[in-house]
Amino acid sequence: MARIRTVKPEFWSSEQVMELTIAARLTFIGLWNFCDDRGVYTASPKRLKAQLFPSDNITSEGVAALVAELVHHGLVGEFEASGQRYWHVTGWAKHQLIRKPTYRYPIPPGWVAPDQSCPNWSGTHAELVPDQCGTDAELVPDEYTPEGKGMEGKGEEGNKSPRKRAARPQKTKIPEGFAVSAKVRQWASDKGYQNLDAHFESFVSKVAANGYLYADWDAALQNAIRDDWGKLRQPGRGTDAAPMRQRVDL
Repeated sequence: MARIRTVKPEFWSSEQVMELTIAARLTFIGLWNFCDDRGVYTASPKRLKAQLFPSDNITSEGVAALVAELVHHGLVGEFEASGQRYWHVTGWAKHQLIRKPTYRYPIPPGWVAPDQSCPNWSGTHAELVPDQCGTDAELVPDEYTPEGKGMEGKGEEGNKSPRKRAARPQKTKIPEGFAVSAKVRQWASDKGYQNLDAHFESFVSKVAANGYLYADWDAALQNAIRDDWGKLRQPGRGTDAAPMRQRVDL
């Protein structure tokens, strides 16, 4: 089954890629779409031609020559398993991060299935690891020359996980025993607000009458004081200062 893969911008300026012919570059990118999630593909030029160039004037032999060019530059390796030959994208595990990989072909030489008992296994590179448990070795076999850093993008299979947003605090009814906290008193003092008891009574009365819900009741009271819910800053109603209005997010 074909897969969606991503090409990093650095791909185009990689020295290894720039040494390829244009047709070989296109073949290389197309190969990613039809590899399994280990970067392995059966070594069949005829099949690859049918998948990549179904309507183009190129023969299976021509495709084989393009793959040979990739092998020559160390971008693709070849191996044999159970009497059948396979191609393998050499830098796959380093540059393709796939969360839920599926495999169709054998594991290339020098690679093993991840051992969850390894102290360095984090579960993020679940597709393949080198046979060197407990080391900090890169996820590339020694016998292959990988692409330069930034060659292949992380395929979309590896980026499907949505970003989790922090849960917003839940709004509640006014807490039992809610009173003017030391935090609010200090804030009011710093801002020059007076008559806190009157402001508080007005706030509680309005909340009860309207069934208001808040996530942060201290902030809600601060907003009520600032917005003068009790109209205590009207002429003859109090001595509060009237600083510039600046709301507190609830």
